[in-house]
Amino acid sequence: MAFVVVIDDEEALADLYAVQLQSMGHQTLEFTDSRKALGWLQDHRPDLVVSDMRMPHISGADVCKFVHERWPGVGLIVASGFMESDVKLPENGVDRLLKKPFGLDELGEAVEQVLHTYSIIKKAG
Repeated sequence: MAFVVVIDDEEALADLYAVQLQSMGHQTLEFTDSRKALGWLQDHRPDLVVSDMRMPHISGADVCKFVHERWPGVGLIVASGFMESDVKLPENGVDRLLKKPFGLDELGEAVEQVLHTYSIIKKAG
């Protein structure tokens, strides 16, 4: 079981992603305001962050950059419906890009893959 933070300005999507992850046995915390998410992430380290790319106030890329610098080793997945949004993702530490629309099974596979990668890294380190 992992602790996953879900950030999406569309509440229905944040809830949908969280329900899927909870059904897989993960604990979740959802945010619809990227500023509140960033405030929480200043002091709390999740296992994984799943974030929308385009949001008011703070973009998913900026959220991921902050998490990558503040909490190395936290998995980062970004969801986007825009092709140009993946240009800066590797430098922000993003492990996986999900192109919208995507199925909940694709979200689940991405989460498990990223968590598996980090569990291997932790065991090797």
